[in-house]
Amino acid sequence: MDYLIHTENLSKFYDVGSVKYNALQGVDISVGYNELAAIVGPSGSGKSTLLHLIGGLDRPSSGIVRVEGNNLSELSEQDLADYRSKKVGFVFQFFNLIPYLSAQENLELSMSIARINKKERKTRALELLKVFGLESLAKKKPTELSGGEQQRTAIARALVNSPSLILADEPTGNLDTASSIVVMDAFRELIEKRKVSVIMVTHNHELMKYCDRIIKLRDGKLESMEIKK
Repeated sequence: MDYLIHTENLSKFYDVGSVKYNALQGVDISVGYNELAAIVGPSGSGKSTLLHLIGGLDRPSSGIVRVEGNNLSELSEQDLADYRSKKVGFVFQFFNLIPYLSAQENLELSMSIARINKKERKTRALELLKVFGLESLAKKKPTELSGGEQQRTAIARALVNSPSLILADEPTGNLDTASSIVVMDAFRELIEKRKVSVIMVTHNHELMKYCDRIIKLRDGKLESMEIKK
């Protein structure tokens, strides 16, 4: 089987004063194309560290992260920046929407950074908001949206540059059960219709029924990897 993501003996160490903190140690995982994978484990198990390494937000201390067969460690800083902006969409627990911009403007800002022309930015933003049932809220600012609507806006924003991979860090952490289900349904629809892969960090074990792969970490090490499909 070809994998979108594959890590080999992946480790990340941090120096905290005179102490070396082992955030990840020798982690080998794979995530296939068009999969929804969950990274789970207790606090401090290395979940967010693993997500950041896959997203190119940090570099490993040792080991390899391969995405579509490419070793991220071999990329220059510019190539890594291009990877983050073109191949990966990030979704965070606290939405990170810009409060003084409308939902539509939040989407368009990401595209302006990628130098997409104004007409295309507007068209694509409105199309994506419609996908998530937000077209009537395009002119609303984040403070005028519910938590679920803000998170769906954040997911739409993550898709504006047509990434092949969505990385979500506790995407339902601040949402009620009904809003969490809406977000998970949105992820499943993305996988089926847009052929992206989604990797999310979560503490919510109820969400695992939506996932194709469960990656369990403990103390920075891989405890198990369950494939459900």
